[in-house]
Amino acid sequence: MNDDKLTYIADTVDNFLMNMVLEHKIDPLSLASIILARLVLMAQETECDDEFKRVMSIAQAKEPTERILQ
Repeated sequence: MNDDKLTYIADTVDNFLMNMVLEHKIDPLSLASIILARLVLMAQETECDDEFKRVMSIAQAKEPTERILQ
């Protein structure tokens, strides 16, 4: 996966998450906890824990192109 594609996906996810926060009137930390728990479970069930950790490390280092949550 190249940097441009990763940045595009990250920006799309950022916008989706903000819409979920607003639509469901849930605080960002609660939503993040729910989503992270589901992702960890999916990675465990598909036996891709190592790859999941690698991608999480790369994605975490990327700054959004536009700050959505201030």
